[in-house]
Amino acid sequence: MLETEPETKEIVGYIKELSTNSLHILDNVLDVSKIESGIVNIIKQEQDYIAFLKKNIFYNQLVANKKEIKIQFESEESNLIFAFDENHLSEVANNLLTNAIKFSDRNSNIKVKTVKNSTSVLTEIIDNGKGIAEVEQSKLFNYFQKTSTLPTDGESSTGLGLAISKKIITQHNGTIGVKS
Repeated sequence: MLETEPETKEIVGYIKELSTNSLHILDNVLDVSKIESGIVNIIKQEQDYIAFLKKNIFYNQLVANKKEIKIQFESEESNLIFAFDENHLSEVANNLLTNAIKFSDRNSNIKVKTVKNSTSVLTEIIDNGKGIAEVEQSKLFNYFQKTSTLPTDGESSTGLGLAISKKIITQHNGTIGVKS
């Protein structure tokens, strides 16, 4: 096996990263098109929301480890059964967790907190990032919106994830918001 020169490895790494970013942007644009045209079929099935969240936290913890961030889960419920579309809600959970990781400092904590009341379930993803200026918060869930707050480790963003998340949550008869 031939040893590759460091410069070539670096170039191949950049090509891979750019390709992955391009694919991510294309996937997001296709998701937006599907959601806006009403083609997305939300298929709700009764399942355990707590187990669903723990699984998504586990996957995102792998990403958070790179920044030495710990994701903690808090809920008074040991299980919570209701109907939701796991695939689409995973996109929302992963988007919100990825954003929390992206905008959090190294060696910090993120908390995922779930509270059930008589008519709904509230899930909060709480980080200790810099926050978002109040004037930017109203635009946050629009397509291609980015804020002046920059990721803490140079991560990239398309400005589509929160808009897609809002559409998916709305299709689940829910609401999504931000507190900073």
